[in-house]
Amino acid sequence: STLLHTRDPPLYYQRTPPTHTMKCLIIGTGDMAHALTNQFKKTPKDEMMHSISIASPTREYKPDTTFHNTGVAFVPLDEGMKSADVIILCIPGRAMESFLDEHVDNLKHALLIDVNNDPEAHEAEAFEKHELKWVKAFNDTGAIDVLTRKSKSRPKTRMSAYDPYALTETKNFAETALGFDVQALSHDIRKASEQGSIGKEWKHSAYIAFGVYLFFFIIVICTYFIRWPWPIDKHSFPVSLHNKVMSSTALTLFALSLIPGTWVRLFKAIKNNDTMYRLGPNTLWALSIRKHVGLMGLYFLFLHAVMSLIDFGPHHYYWIFYDGPDAKGMNLYGELSMMFAVISFSLFIITGIASLPSVGDAMNKAQFDFVYGPIVWLALITGQIHCVIIFFKAIRGTRELYGGIPHSATLGMIMPWVAIGLKVIQMIACRILPFIYEKTGKADELQTTQHKGSQHFGSMNISRHSTKSLAVSDESNLFTNEAA
Repeated sequence: STLLHTRDPPLYYQRTPPTHTMKCLIIGTGDMAHALTNQFKKTPKDEMMHSISIASPTREYKPDTTFHNTGVAFVPLDEGMKSADVIILCIPGRAMESFLDEHVDNLKHALLIDVNNDPEAHEAEAFEKHELKWVKAFNDTGAIDVLTRKSKSRPKTRMSAYDPYALTETKNFAETALGFDVQALSHDIRKASEQGSIGKEWKHSAYIAFGVYLFFFIIVICTYFIRWPWPIDKHSFPVSLHNKVMSSTALTLFALSLIPGTWVRLFKAIKNNDTMYRLGPNTLWALSIRKHVGLMGLYFLFLHAVMSLIDFGPHHYYWIFYDGPDAKGMNLYGELSMMFAVISFSLFIITGIASLPSVGDAMNKAQFDFVYGPIVWLALITGQIHCVIIFFKAIRGTRELYGGIPHSATLGMIMPWVAIGLKVIQMIACRILPFIYEKTGKADELQTTQHKGSQHFGSMNISRHSTKSLAVSDESNLFTNEAA
């Protein structure tokens, strides 16, 4: 298709410098919208030359409403788009094309900034189909990083476009009104450079996985090589003992991947879905890497399964699954334990397959909630039962043999119990608290708050005496993979 930079520059970009207040509209009320409005608020600038407002494509507009603690005013969606010079689209990538098709007449005059991190397979086509001026920006800047930034230096970001005029205008706006340090690139050059990075989510999850692995590695070394004389008959480290590290690491990582979503749903229930409630930066970080941590757990589970097959037999596991070294088959406890292990393994494989983009994108919400609700929790519970049987059959009461150090399998069951216990509390809270709030009349009280004072943004002086504050995004997709 014909690239935008081959066309004559629009009249809007020929105004240098602009002679009126540059009006910016943010569409969406998620965490990135929160971060950008907060950055606009704290950046020193000529406020007579820049103003900002916010609109939601899914929430009904209510007059005299501001965006939680930023003081930025909500405006009707159509009215805001018609009057805006710059529109920042903080909406999910999967909804972008349909949004552009529906509102194209109100968008053609403005410079559009797309901030989503969804795959870009059809991104350019969606904008160029309607000959819209657009820039890819802020998608390499995490909302958490912007909201929690304490350094006085400017946050760094990269932005790209096919249209050099749009790129220059966006760069000037981001540096002047939002206080960013911008590196502007051609869109093709930027996409090529991003292929060389694995992403901070994978890096952080790898650090966590290695930390968990190292913890259990040290426990096994202490319990088997320090306490007991080396070498230990029939217990070599590469497979036999290393397998214990793999099993505990896998189960712990699976539990860690489930705790953030459960914690958030519990607090949503406590707050009665209060729109004022904002998730903390640590919670947002945990939510952003939970899928990656779960896949790391799947890797260690696969290693555990393979090592168990290599090492399995009465010569090594007579003290757990067999009645003696010469037994011809497993006993009842052994078969029960392995049955739950096989069920758990198969269910975790299903969740891993569902995490593939080609599979996940084809699933509807009901299917997604089923896989990452009942299926994943059943996988964790059956895996825990597998370990519990081993604990009661062979590990309980043996702590003194290891110098008082808990067995690695015992420590590996701690985080799953925490996750399961938290899930039980969350399920009870989600069913009981709404009923309590309704009976006590607190449901409505948790939906609004009163602001006092006045704050000036751009050319608008907004009264705070009876405004309502909206915080958590209806467009946010943070809670969809935890079934109640």
